[in-house]
Order: sequence, then structure tokens, then C-alpha cells
Amino acid sequence: MAPKGATNHWLGDSFRWAVGRLSVGYRVGGALLALAWAYLSWPTLRAEATAGATWKALGAGALGALAGALLPWGSRRLQRALTAGPPWAFVVVSALGASAVSLAVWHKALLGYPMARDSCVYHLQARALAHGSFGIPLQHPRQFFGVHFLFEGADGRLHGVFGPGYPLFLAPFALLGAAWLVGPVASAMLVYAQHRLGRALTRDEGAARLGVLLSLPSFARAVETADLLSHAFVAALASLGIALAWELRAPTERPLRKALALGVCVGWTLAARALDGLGLAVLTAALLLGPLLGRRLKAPTVLAMALAAAPFLGLVALQQKVATGSYRTPMAVEYARRADHPPDCLRLGFGRGIGCVVEHTDEVHAFGPDGYTPDDALRVVRARTGVLGRDLLGLSALATLTFASIALVPSASSVVLALWCVGFTLLYGLFYYGNADIYGARHVFPLAPALYLLLAVALRALPRRAEGPWGDRAHVEGAALLGVLGACVVASVPLWRAGVAASRAWQGHRVEARPTLERDGVDEGLVVVRDMHTYLRGMDPWQARSWMIMDDGAGVLDLRREHPGQPIHYFQPPDLLVRSRSPQPGPGLHLELERAWPSFVRPRGLGTAILHSPSCCAVPSSGEHVLFLFAVTGPGATLRVPFDAPDGGRYVFHLEGLVAPDYGDWEALLDGVALPRWEGYHPVVERRRGPDAEPRALLPGPHELLFRCVGRDPRSRGFVVAFDTLEGARVGPLD
Repeated sequence: MAPKGATNHWLGDSFRWAVGRLSVGYRVGGALLALAWAYLSWPTLRAEATAGATWKALGAGALGALAGALLPWGSRRLQRALTAGPPWAFVVVSALGASAVSLAVWHKALLGYPMARDSCVYHLQARALAHGSFGIPLQHPRQFFGVHFLFEGADGRLHGVFGPGYPLFLAPFALLGAAWLVGPVASAMLVYAQHRLGRALTRDEGAARLGVLLSLPSFARAVETADLLSHAFVAALASLGIALAWELRAPTERPLRKALALGVCVGWTLAARALDGLGLAVLTAALLLGPLLGRRLKAPTVLAMALAAAPFLGLVALQQKVATGSYRTPMAVEYARRADHPPDCLRLGFGRGIGCVVEHTDEVHAFGPDGYTPDDALRVVRARTGVLGRDLLGLSALATLTFASIALVPSASSVVLALWCVGFTLLYGLFYYGNADIYGARHVFPLAPALYLLLAVALRALPRRAEGPWGDRAHVEGAALLGVLGACVVASVPLWRAGVAASRAWQGHRVEARPTLERDGVDEGLVVVRDMHTYLRGMDPWQARSWMIMDDGAGVLDLRREHPGQPIHYFQPPDLLVRSRSPQPGPGLHLELERAWPSFVRPRGLGTAILHSPSCCAVPSSGEHVLFLFAVTGPGATLRVPFDAPDGGRYVFHLEGLVAPDYGDWEALLDGVALPRWEGYHPVVERRRGPDAEPRALLPGPHELLFRCVGRDPRSRGFVVAFDTLEGARVGPLD
């Protein structure tokens, strides 16, 4: 029988052997993840290597590190200041600072209103929720209120393409009319979540704080929080969710409360951005699988997570039912079916049908004839990865070096963070669309807290290797921190200058319509704007006395017929409001068919888009735009266009549109009654007036125009067609 001491010695050796094997595993895993990130970032790294700005930033970093090395007292004070004061005080001060930066970008760069088109639609959806509805009330005649990213839903209202998660967050701000508060609140949430993530995974207050401080110089972080976009909100939810999952792996206080919070994070993320939520759900499930199998995680705790996530998933299903008529059809998919091509272009994965040819024309052309394949996904992922490092740290090289540090100072938490970054980026390879102007790699911005924390861990751990001849740990860590901060700040200055200038340029030619109307005392009438962002921001269908519309260049005749006697106002940049004194149009119908796109068209077997006829075809048209029906599968393809007629009476109708060498023959039915057949072939492109139909009665109110392909002239090369207007001349009153 072995003595008791020998048994303890054997257990200790076994434990040390296991820890050693784990350390080797973490080191190998970290090295592989670092190689993966370097491979994905390589095109950007190669470009940075020859850029003067790169060497200027690296030179500034070297000077900062040298100053820290030569001034040990300053380095030590900097390192000690990092952990001075209670954690709550650090979080509050950092949140206030980040909120102030976000607010400054909102006012100085974004000029006080949303910049991205997505932001405008998010805000409209939030306003609808604040009014107790998923949809936006539809005004009449409806064809004048169709707009990008909105479609007429099954409930007869306009619906946005986005899930309800982020609009739910925005709804209180919309109710208060305080969109400017979104940025500060999102910034504070991100600071708290990032600090919580750092404390949970590293148990190092210094690393948690350093990760937050490293994020503050980033313009990408500032603009993502300032504008009404979902990525910063999801970044906060995902970071908090990962922190909670890590805390639940070990025995912890209040596990039920943390499980409920984790369920909210995962469920709300899924409701806001489905792909991000999928990635978060997979990671948290993987983190909790061991405790669940080891019975450290009890069944009531798991049930609490599911119950907390369920309301958000139910909200998604309910919104989809209201908007699309089906619990399983997402709004974005329904929108693509109506307003883009192929009908399933927004689905995730690979194939020839991936990519929307109207919304993302250049991207789809870049795929080639084989469609979106893994090689295209790799190209898109590499572009995102390289830009993300630049967005967050000023240089992609700094992000790559951060990953390399994992192999030198391996730990389970660092490997998890790196795996989240690499896995999430590769997961987004299933979505074909890449980076955006000003916002950069916004789709993978939720990785920002993890990347900052990885760098913070490296800056805290690597100095241990340099102790001794290079000084004590506080001295070395302070010098390293000065070097990295110097490089980040110098590299970020050009990004700030370019970002602020581009944002102001985008916003400068637009008008904040509602404040201008209030300034001039305009509370009713027709308000005509030229810019889509101005229109989306100014839409207020809950205020029934005014109608804001996009200028169609054709006199908005039917809208004026629908609302006789209402004054009409035009915006002229920058904020001049001019009242029109043109006479009221007489009775009739002038339906600009392109006005129905994209919100009201319902195609089957074809795609739809708007063409600017002078630039595409060198021919004039009413309002200079036509409704183009392309990718027609052949005879039997149809397009339904609902519209509202302002006046009743007896009408003589005719179509106007374009004819061309590759156009087909189409029939048009107004409420099921055929109009004269449209013959689209002609040796050259020109505008044509179709023959008159027999006089017929038309009631005021809703109607439907149906186009059906019936064939083509033997000389024609295709079935496509471009319609301009449906004209109705009133020849008498209703019988």
C-alpha cells in the first residue's frame, strides 16, 4: 500500500501533465487560428506593406514604446492607472466618454439624422412598433408611396425588410422623438458588455479595462453606434451573451438570473440579425455542452434560457405572418421575391441563384457564370477580414499580430475569442454582400469587442516574457501599451478625417424635412422631395394632414387629383421650401408604372427594375423612368400592379412604353378586362403610344393591372419589355 504522500504526489503530477497537454493544445489551436486569420487578411496586409501611412503608424508605435522604455516611471504610472479605482467607476467614465464621441459624430458628421438607407427604414419600423403595429399606414393613391426596402404586406400596410429585434430597441426612442439618444445608449451598452466579457473570460480587470480603452479611437465604432444601424447593438448583445455563457460554465451565483439574461441575448440577437444570432447560439451551446453533460448545468437553468429567448422568436414569427401572410417567410425574402431577381436571391449559401441583380448588380456580375461559389465567398471574407482590422485598430497588421500572440500566451479564453472571430467571419461567407462605404466591414462588426480583448490580453501577458533585463512587468507593459496606442491613434487619424468628410458629404445635400416644415408652419399639403433618404426620414403617415412623396418628374398628377385643393410644396437645397402655384389638373388617370416599384409590384416568372430611359436607351419617357420587366421565363410570365384611381367615370385607356429589338408581346388586363395587345418588337429602341381601348367605366379606389407575356415577334431576340404609363382620358361620368 502506497503512502498517503505518494498518492498526493501522483495526483499532482497527473494534474500538471493534463494542464501541460491543455496548454499545448491551446498553443496549437491558437497558432492555427492565427494562420487562418493571416491567410484571410493577406491581401490587405500586402497592400498595407507598401503604404506610407502604415509605416508612419508603425513608426509612431515604435517611438511610443521607446519613450515608455526610457521613462520607466511614466510607464509604471500608466500601467498602474489602468487598474486604479473601482470597476463601476471605470465603466461609467468610459461609457460617458464613448457616448460623447458617438453623440459628436451624430451631430458633426451625420448632421443630426440617420445616414444609411437601412437606418431610415429601421426608424420607420420602430415608429410603427411605437404606434402598436408592425406596418406603416398606407396612404392613397398608394402608387405614390412605394419606396426602397418597403413592401405592401398582407395586412395592407407597408413593411420594412428587417426583423423586429432592432426596431424593438429603437421604438422607445422613436416614441420620444429622440433618435439622437440611440448612439449614446448603444455606446454605453457596448462599453458595459465589452468590460463584462473581459472580466468573465480573463478574470483580469486590467485586461477588461484595456480592451475598452483600445476601442475608443476607432471611427468605425463611433459611426456604428451613432447611426441607427443594428451592428453595434448586436455586438453588445453577443458580447454579453458570451460572457454569461462563460460564467455559467463554472459554479456561479444566481445561475437562473444569468440563464434568463443569456436567453434574452440569444433570442434578441436572432430577432435582430438572424445570421449573427445563429453564430451566437452555436458558440454558447458549445460552451455550455460540457457543463450540461457533466450535470453542473441543471435542467431548470436550460429551460429558463429557452423561455427567455422564446418571446423574441415568437415576435419574429408574428411579424412574418402579419407582413407576408406566412409564419415562415422572412420580410427580406418576400421583398426580394417582388422587387429583385432571382426570387430567392437573399437566401444564404452557394449557387447560381444567390445575389440580387438589382440591389447588388456589380457584386453579382463579379461572381461569373457559375454564380456564388466558395471561391467568391473566400474573396468576400478576405475583404471583410482585412477591412475589419483596419476599422478597429487602424491597421489590419495589428489585428493579425494580435492573433499571433495567442500561440505565445495560450489560454482557453483566448482560443474561444479567436474561434469566435474566425468562425463568425467564415459564417458570414454564406452572405454574399461585402463591405460598405464609410461603414467598412459592418457585417462582422459584432467581433469588435472580442478583437479588442484579444489585443488587451496580449498586452497584459506578453510583458511577462520580457521581464528581467528589460525591466519589471509594470515598466514593460506600460511601454508596450504606449507603443500600441501610438500606432492605433496615428493610423486612425486618416480614417477619422475621411469618414467625417464622407459622412458630411453624404448628408450635406439632403434635407431634414420635418423640422423645415415646422419652421415654415406647413402642417398640411403635398410635400415633394428629390432625395430618397430625405423622403424616408420625412415620411409621417401617422400625420394625416400632409403627404410626403418622391418627385417623379411628371407632375404628380394623380396625387393632386386624389387630394384636390391641397397646396403643393417643393424642397430646394439646402432647406428652402417653395410653394407651387400650378393649376389643379383636370380629371383623368396618369399612372406612372415605375412608381409601383418596388413596394407594390408582384412578379411571377420575371424580374422588375426601374430604368432611366435617357441614359439606358437614349429615348425620352414620362418622368424619364420606365418599369423594366427582365429575365422573363417566356409566355405565361406575369406582373400584377395594384393601384388607386382618384376619379371615377368612363375612360379610354392606352399604354405607353418602349419597343426594341429584343422585346416581346404582352397583354394587359385592367381588373380582368383586356386592353389592346402590346407588341414590343421594333428594329430600334423608341417610345411608343399603344392603341386606345374601348371606353369603360372605372370606379374610384383600388384596381389591378395585370401584364402577361404572350409570345414574341419571330424577329425579336427576347421577351423583355418596358412600360412607362397607363393613360386614361375621362370621356364621361359613371352611368
